[in-house]
Amino acid sequence: MDTNCKWTFAELSASHFHNGPQDAMIEAFKGSPYAALIREACQNSCDALAEGQKRVRLSLTFGSLNKCDYPNLFDLRSHIQGCLTLYPDDQNTTKVFRPMLYILNKSQIPYLRVSDYNTTGMSFYKDLSGKPRGSFYAFVRSGGHSEKTSSTAGGSFGFGKAAYFQISGLRSIIVSTQNTEGKNFFEGISSFCTHQIGSEYFDGHGFYDSTDGIEPNTSLENIPMAFRRSEPGTDFFILGTDQYTYQAKEDMAKAALRYFWAAIIDGSLEIEIDNILISKETFNDVLNRFFPESGDDAIRNHFYKLNPRPYAEVYRLAGTAENFQLIEKDLPLLGHVKLYVNIDPDCNRDKIIYMRKNKMVIQTEMLRNHYGAYCVFVCESERGNELLRKLENASHDKWDKSNYTVNNVPNEDGKEALKEIDNFVQESLRSIFDRETNGTIEVEGLSEYLASSESLLDEMDSLVGRNSDELFGLPTDYPSPKETGSPITTNSKPNEDNPPREPPILITTDGTIGADVTDGRISEIGPKVTINRIIHQNSQKLKVQKIRKNLHFLILLVILSHWLFNQE
Repeated sequence: MDTNCKWTFAELSASHFHNGPQDAMIEAFKGSPYAALIREACQNSCDALAEGQKRVRLSLTFGSLNKCDYPNLFDLRSHIQGCLTLYPDDQNTTKVFRPMLYILNKSQIPYLRVSDYNTTGMSFYKDLSGKPRGSFYAFVRSGGHSEKTSSTAGGSFGFGKAAYFQISGLRSIIVSTQNTEGKNFFEGISSFCTHQIGSEYFDGHGFYDSTDGIEPNTSLENIPMAFRRSEPGTDFFILGTDQYTYQAKEDMAKAALRYFWAAIIDGSLEIEIDNILISKETFNDVLNRFFPESGDDAIRNHFYKLNPRPYAEVYRLAGTAENFQLIEKDLPLLGHVKLYVNIDPDCNRDKIIYMRKNKMVIQTEMLRNHYGAYCVFVCESERGNELLRKLENASHDKWDKSNYTVNNVPNEDGKEALKEIDNFVQESLRSIFDRETNGTIEVEGLSEYLASSESLLDEMDSLVGRNSDELFGLPTDYPSPKETGSPITTNSKPNEDNPPREPPILITTDGTIGADVTDGRISEIGPKVTINRIIHQNSQKLKVQKIRKNLHFLILLVILSHWLFNQE
């Protein structure tokens, strides 16, 4: 069943440089390993969409291999033990490699298979000088190197493969691909550390093939049956994973929704995680299952905990109602950009997510504003995508001027591009919210409370906590978003814990039409609610919050002054 394939680790001299067990890139993905895998796998597959195809399909399935059927594939015990032999007192070596021996004791070795379809597959060739080239070579046999050249490509550092090894309990993966020309390439790779077997030393990277580790297998006869690819695309077998773990599936499903909801809504990406299908057609149901809340309350670690629902809503429904705004503009450096704004009275801290043309969430931020808005920034132009790509870090979750340097100095275009984004976002938000925020609010009887800091703060606490309609004089018979539910509806059955919801209300430009757009139709279902009321309510809340903050500062200042006076 191994078809003459076996592991080859290059032999080293005793004086050769030794690589220890700590892999910085693998460690970088340790915090959220399955989320990192989804980000890497989805962006790699989306970058490889085949000509004439409109949707990339990505499948992640758990399975197992019978160890007896692949004796050479799992003949890694001596090399794993060699790592422990060379670093006997290193706690990290014990932590990483000792569990591998337990995995190899099993008769069935679990794996996670990541497969894509409607893609070009990977390439492998040699240039005129005989040096190997292509995306297969870059993934399997090089580090810190990428063969991606498109401005919309997700990865450009070549470090993303570490996300696959982080999931593997054996730090070993199998890669099998077929390109659009019908050529197959196959090879396995292990990422250990320098190790010692007897008196001999071996390199930490081993290759599973029938060429003694020289190059990948290209003949179907030399590719084990379980790993043969019969159509264009690529399979990754991540060996030694936790098998059939519900938490792993949930983490991957949430990550797919968090970071690729726009591509899924556009219909350019479909992801299946065992029996969980996430596509344009199933998006509502899956979103309701994993993100039933209407708002995004994540503050700490917002990137890994954000709720995509309010952002997905405005992306889908922009222009159908006045609380779903879309502003577009051509910027000097970045070209055509868009800002989607979801106006939500229940949003206490404005938040924004940033994307390029590939529709993967790059970074998230909490804005300095308190308008009550969830925002989505998208750069649509080719030149803007190329510039922003250079500003991304290795894990593709942040734009920073320090990532695009010339002679170790931040490039001016990079710095200006980030300023363009910030100015565009702030100007757009002001153009929406400053319509109704020119007045001032008077808190009746405020002067009576200045003599007592305790009673003043208690009163302000009660005001901020009071029903916003009562506080600002708005009609109290308008249902809140929490009462009416989200425009993205839920199909869960009503029960005692989940009472039936009122029809969702969307606010139209004339303030008279509500709409449920989940089926693509608009119908009159709600009372008149205008955007001015929402803006007025948010602005008044903001002013009370500012007054309270200033009073806190004033009271602390008085206390400090009194204390200093007494010290004298």
